[in-house]
Amino acid sequence: MRKRLLPLFIILLLCLIFISTKKVVASENKTTFTPDELAWIKAHPEINLVINIGPAPINFWEGAEALNAKGPRPGERFRPPPGERFVPPPQKGFRPPPEQRFGPPGRGSNKPLVKIEKEQANKFKGVASEYLKEIEKITGLHFVPVLLSYQNFRAAFKAIEDGEADLIPMMQTAEPLPRGLILTEPYIQIPVVVVMSEKSSGYTNFEQLSTLQLAGVLPIQHKLNQMGLKTSLIHTSPTRGLIGVSTGEFDAFIGELSAISHVLTTTPVTQIKIVGELPLPSNIAMGVSSRIKELVPIFNKALTIVSSNRKAAIHEKWFKMTYEKKIKYGPWVWFAMIIGSFILISGLLYLVHYKRRLKQIQTAVDALDPHLLSANIDRNIIITQVTEALCKITGFKTQDLIGKPLLALGSPADDHPNAMDVLWQTIKEGDSWKGEVKIQKKDGSTLWTEAIVSPLRRESENSDGYTVIYQDVSQQKHYENLAIRDELTKLYNRRHFNTLAPELLKRSKEEKKILTLILMDVDNFKKYNDTYGHPEGDKVLTAIGESLNLIFKRRSDLAFRLGGEEFGALALVSSPEEAKTITQTTRQHIQDLAVIHELNPPGVVTISMGLITLNPEEDSDIDTLYKKADEALYKAKQNGRNQYVYSN
Repeated sequence: MRKRLLPLFIILLLCLIFISTKKVVASENKTTFTPDELAWIKAHPEINLVINIGPAPINFWEGAEALNAKGPRPGERFRPPPGERFVPPPQKGFRPPPEQRFGPPGRGSNKPLVKIEKEQANKFKGVASEYLKEIEKITGLHFVPVLLSYQNFRAAFKAIEDGEADLIPMMQTAEPLPRGLILTEPYIQIPVVVVMSEKSSGYTNFEQLSTLQLAGVLPIQHKLNQMGLKTSLIHTSPTRGLIGVSTGEFDAFIGELSAISHVLTTTPVTQIKIVGELPLPSNIAMGVSSRIKELVPIFNKALTIVSSNRKAAIHEKWFKMTYEKKIKYGPWVWFAMIIGSFILISGLLYLVHYKRRLKQIQTAVDALDPHLLSANIDRNIIITQVTEALCKITGFKTQDLIGKPLLALGSPADDHPNAMDVLWQTIKEGDSWKGEVKIQKKDGSTLWTEAIVSPLRRESENSDGYTVIYQDVSQQKHYENLAIRDELTKLYNRRHFNTLAPELLKRSKEEKKILTLILMDVDNFKKYNDTYGHPEGDKVLTAIGESLNLIFKRRSDLAFRLGGEEFGALALVSSPEEAKTITQTTRQHIQDLAVIHELNPPGVVTISMGLITLNPEEDSDIDTLYKKADEALYKAKQNGRNQYVYSN
């Protein structure tokens, strides 16, 4: 009898261990979040999604119709329709026209949103879907698809604004954001690759691309501008672009690997290959409604908990065909004769590549001083060598970095949009570049460094690439940050306003943008402090600081606490109407915080605002602008508060 019960006892014991282990794992995940975050998760068990169908395999809906315009049949000549040729403006700081400003690459559509029934939720597929499932496991939240958008970006954003949905699973971090939308940390990085005819010999440096007939989606032009390549890009879809390369209409098509991979698996395009990669990959994040801004830090924390093995598995599952399909051969051509030899040759080539890769990595480790935070890059800014010390401090392995663009490790910390262009132009001319570089470590944290990029010369006067030497200045940056930020609100302080405002004024003239200065003052704030106490007053100032950080988050936006209950903001805009919209949105956002203030007529905390704009061709200085904005603020107070006055 005892012998019979022993197996049952062992099985029961294993079950208890398994259940306990799951509880421990769940408990460990919960301890990652603060009590306030756990309470928020409990109060918001479901997050509604609007699925904006994007390039497979990142974000798509199973069974949805193809969105790209159909191209010609194989062998036919393709010519872009009239008006599709896009010539960028000559000045720096390229921005898409208004109708193209929001959303992923592509034209978008006017097709209305489609309501998703609960039983259809499992049709949501791709990388974004996989990551959301991981976040669900970690947080206990449930992400529910409720609306389907056929690349109707404006309708998707309107659904977020109207409260019909809370989150868009796929947003490019480089794209301008509509008001009321916040981005999470990027969850995937997509290489931007160059596709040419299989007969092409490719290119040896990026400058050669300027001489070619290039095609690509509109945002690629901005990446080329950042690299200092002044070329006219023919604006077209991935399908048409790849067919154009195949038929000889274009010399090359530049696009995201995900979109190209999708085209190659759905369209019979032949005689093409991937010949290179730009050093500016696309970062994909989730777009979250500002109504549930608390989700963003929760999502970011959960993202760090997802194991590297699981992330790799997701990548392998959805991108496994990408680089294998550099050239896609027709299924009926030479198939029977070459299939056996192809397998054999592939195996031999992989073995040769693997050995060469190991030798390259070992050479990289041996060539540089292991104690330096240093790396070598080639003329295309691709990492060729890296030191042990740099790997140790960033958390990456040598093989993680070699062969990747330098920007995968970090980028200039300068907020100026042309910072990378300046670096590229400087080293191309044979000079050294020095500046602050913000490195993102493997665990997602930031490493602040001072970097020097110098030409690497070997046995001749010509540059054979570049050496990058980093110096860790994180502690120094921490103390600098304390000196330029207000401790309570975390906004920039008045001293830093005096430093940055003249610089932004200069930029507005260089980029032909309108400079916007907004001054803000909390209405009846002294009465609030007298009634509710200074600790509660500090909470109000903190909440306003958080709101301004959310609203003024573009690279050309700056928000400040100028003293007491007075705040300020600077921005570069395209029109006075845009400046007025931003100002009104800010005023409404503060009122919508709904902080009770019985001695303020609306019954809640509000702000009064003074707005002034300066056209790029006009001459003025910051002191004059500040004085006029302050006068406008005073008029807003006199007119009854909780409003703004515009001084042109």
